[in-house]
Amino acid sequence: MLFVNPQKYYWDTFTDIKHHQVYLNMYEQRLDSIERYINVVSAVASSTAIGGWVLWQHIQFIWAFVIALSQVITATKPFLPFGQRLKALNGLTPEIEALALTAETDWFKVSRSILTEEEILALATTLKSREKDATQKHFKGLVLPEQATLKDKADKATIAYMKSFQED
Repeated sequence: MLFVNPQKYYWDTFTDIKHHQVYLNMYEQRLDSIERYINVVSAVASSTAIGGWVLWQHIQFIWAFVIALSQVITATKPFLPFGQRLKALNGLTPEIEALALTAETDWFKVSRSILTEEEILALATTLKSREKDATQKHFKGLVLPEQATLKDKADKATIAYMKSFQED
């Protein structure tokens, strides 16, 4: 019969939650940058297009196109998936950060064998359940496509962070 090492099980759960937190934080920052970029481009396009129209009336069609494109971006932005994902991440990320902090705090009890095996397994199971509930609450009906570059960065950042809990 195969038995689970409770400390390893908790460590793996802690690592997974920390990785999730780091990845979501990076993803949120990326989507926030995209939103900021679209807002700036739209604002600049609208402002400069009107001025350009007045100054260079011989190419009015270009300025009309720029203004129309800016208006289309502004009108459709709320319906683009990145905006919905960013909103969901804005709600989920703080919950996962709090969960990672709880996992970290409880790790000290787990690693010092202060808790029984049953208590350790219960803590890990509770963490997993709370993570699942938070994700379902904020991402109901949404999908967060995996970003390979962010995942790689999150992998490295998580490994570096988790090494601080290990003895040399």
